[in-house]
Amino acid sequence: MANDPELARYSAQMDEAQRDIDRAKDRLQRAKQDRDALRSTLDGVRARIDDLKRSVANEREAARYCSQNHDRISAQNHRYNADGFKRVLDDQYAIKNSYAEQMSRYRAEVDAARAELDAAKARKQQAREAFQARLAQLRAQKAERDAKWREKPCAICGQTLRYNVDWTHIPSVHRECRERQKAERDARWREKPCAICGQALRYNVDWTHIPNVHRECRERAAAERAARSARA
Repeated sequence: MANDPELARYSAQMDEAQRDIDRAKDRLQRAKQDRDALRSTLDGVRARIDDLKRSVANEREAARYCSQNHDRISAQNHRYNADGFKRVLDDQYAIKNSYAEQMSRYRAEVDAARAELDAAKARKQQAREAFQARLAQLRAQKAERDAKWREKPCAICGQTLRYNVDWTHIPSVHRECRERQKAERDARWREKPCAICGQALRYNVDWTHIPNVHRECRERAAAERAARSARA
C-alpha cells in the first residue's frame, strides 16, 4: 500500500495544502496585527476627538455666558479658544477618515487571508478524505486476497505449505522439498561401463541387483548365442 500511486498523490496534495495553510496563517496573523495596531491608533484619535468636542462645547458655552454678562473680552477669548479647538478637531476628523479608509483595507486583507486559509483547509480535508477512502479500498482488497490463502502440511516435510485457492495447480510439497528430494534421488544414480558394449550403464544404488550389462546388450548376446547354436 505504501507504493500505491493514488495514496502518494493524495499525500502530496495534503502536504501542499498544509504548506498553503501555513502561509495563509502567517498572512492572517500579519493582517490582524496591522488591523489591531491601526484600531488602537484609531481609538486614540476618537478619544482625542471626544476631548476636543468637549473643549469646543465648553469654550462656546463660556463665551455665551460671558456675553450674557457683558464681558466682551472674556467672551472673545473663549470664542478664540473654541475656534482653535475646532481647527484641531477638524484635523483629527481628517486623520480619522484617513485611518478609517486604511482600516477598511486591513479588514479586507484579514477577510482575504481568512478565505485563503479556509480554502486551503478545505483542500486538505478533501485530500485527507480521498486518502482515507483509497486506504480503506486497498485494505479491503488485501483482506480479499488474504482470504484466498490456505495452509496444509507438506507431503514431504510435514511443515506448513501455503497455497492460493485461485491457483490452477495446488502443490502438495514445498518447491524446496521437491528439489531436495529430486537431488537426493539423482544422487543415488551411478554409471559404469557395460560389460558388453562398454557404453555407460546407469544404475541405482538402492537396487537389489546391480546389472553389469544393458538389457538390450544381454538380449542381443543371447540371440547371437542362440543363432550360433542353431547353425551348429
